[in-house]
Amino acid sequence: MLVLMEPQSTESLTVSEDSSQGTSDWGCHPEKSLKRREKNRVAAQRSRKKQTERADVLHEELESLEKQNASYLKEIASLRAELQLYTEALLTHEPLCALREWPPQPSLAPPTLPLDLRGPPPTPQTHMAAHEDDSDFLSLLLQLAGEK
Repeated sequence: MLVLMEPQSTESLTVSEDSSQGTSDWGCHPEKSLKRREKNRVAAQRSRKKQTERADVLHEELESLEKQNASYLKEIASLRAELQLYTEALLTHEPLCALREWPPQPSLAPPTLPLDLRGPPPTPQTHMAAHEDDSDFLSLLLQLAGEK
C-alpha cells in the first residue's frame, strides 16, 4: 500500500511503501534494481519479438487462404459455365430425344433403338448408343467437350 507523506516543500512529494506488505527496499540496492530492469527489458523484447513472429505467420496464412479462395472462385465460375453449356445442350436435345419417356411407347420407339425396353432406364452410355446415328447431337456434345 502506498502512502503519501506530507510535502516537505511545495515542489516535491515523498512516496514511501507500507512495511506491512513485505516489500523490498529498492533504493538501498541499486544493483538489484538495475538487474531487474535489465531482466524486464529483455523479457519485453522477447515478448515483442514473439508477437511480431505470430503476426507474420498469421499474415502469411491469410495470404495463402486468399489465394486459395480466389482459386476456388475461379473453379466455381468455370463449373457454372460448364453447367450452362450442358444445360443448353440438354434443352436442345430433349425435344428431339426418343428416350424422353421411359419406357417409350412401342409405336414411338425408332426401329433401330439398341436398348432393351424391358430393362432399367438408360445410362449416359446407353443413351449415347441410342443416338449413334444422330450426328447433330454427337457433334454438339463433342463441341461442348472441346470447350471445357
